[in-house]
Amino acid sequence: MQNHQQRLESLEQTLQQHIKVSQEAQATKPTIPHSQPRSASGDTQTPTHPVASETHNPPDQQGKPSEKTQNPESSNRKNQRQHEETNHIPELKRLSEHLDTIDKRLVPLEQRMNLVEKECEKLSQSATTPESIAKDPASEEEGQYEILSQTNFQRQEDLAGLRINEDSQLLMQLFSEKDKCEDACYTVQRACVHMWSYLLCRSRKDERLISDFWKREEWLNYPTIIELERNTAMPKGKYFPRYVYEIGEIFNRKVVTKYNGRQATHRSTGYHLVVDVTKPEKSLWLIYRYEEVSGDGHSLKQSITYKQDNFWHPFASVCEFDIAMIFERFEDWKGTDTPVGSFMVSKKLVRQTAALIRPTFIEPVLQEVKDEIRRSWEASAKVGALRR
Repeated sequence: MQNHQQRLESLEQTLQQHIKVSQEAQATKPTIPHSQPRSASGDTQTPTHPVASETHNPPDQQGKPSEKTQNPESSNRKNQRQHEETNHIPELKRLSEHLDTIDKRLVPLEQRMNLVEKECEKLSQSATTPESIAKDPASEEEGQYEILSQTNFQRQEDLAGLRINEDSQLLMQLFSEKDKCEDACYTVQRACVHMWSYLLCRSRKDERLISDFWKREEWLNYPTIIELERNTAMPKGKYFPRYVYEIGEIFNRKVVTKYNGRQATHRSTGYHLVVDVTKPEKSLWLIYRYEEVSGDGHSLKQSITYKQDNFWHPFASVCEFDIAMIFERFEDWKGTDTPVGSFMVSKKLVRQTAALIRPTFIEPVLQEVKDEIRRSWEASAKVGALRR
């Protein structure tokens, strides 16, 4: 765009210069004689009149040289100027046509530049406005959902993109529950990962300390995948994920009808929503958070004790559990028929998969995570091929 503008300015300057030269030549142009007899050799012939005839000339013409007696050098300059003017005409015409062509090409470019500038202005305004997320929560939620749904845990570029997204806020609906007296809406929330109320990992070197493995250089391009510790409390014959990625904490907002009207309350359920990264289906699980940060900020404490709370906990009426699958596939979270997950469908799944095992997490080994994801995804792909 700048190159076109510079060329246009240069052409305009050239055109103005030619116009100025033509105007100066026109201003200094003398009167062209009607006739000028020439000799056979081409020289101008000076007429020979009797001296007596000169006395008959009008008084106002006496003392002035006759047009027919002009200097040959003046005639040559006139011819040269006429020749230059004749040569300038096609050049100016070409310049004018060239400028018209450039104008036609610049118009759509200017229109596109204007559109791009408007879009950039909108993006900058939305990025710098603190209330931009609250203005359109549906589009923000949809964007977060698309990022998670399209993540392939085998692709390095997807993992790096998911790691960058961990620093952004998250607020998404999980499912809604309605009955005669109350409406409950469950949401997934995350202010910023690694800051508060997230699933803590114990260090492999010292089980009393919190691991900050995600700060290490080898994890800079990988999302914070955590390992569910294997223990003897896990029932035989049931599948539980080994490596999971935490989406956020589950909050419950209830609108209850009481004697003084409808009241809304909002608080954490103690559960977290995680994704099983070892399966292409990326099933979603609810896992209760037992371990908290102690006073020194580095060690663990078990200050949260699980209890059955029919009023707050999701699916508490189904059974008592601290781990359960709620969606077999990530895409079931938001199907084509419902904007959020179906609470009734998840109830059946919870009944089949729920367990009470006091889940805790331990610092994962990155190479083991890579090997398990590759092995499990390849096995799932072979099973899918055989079914087809």
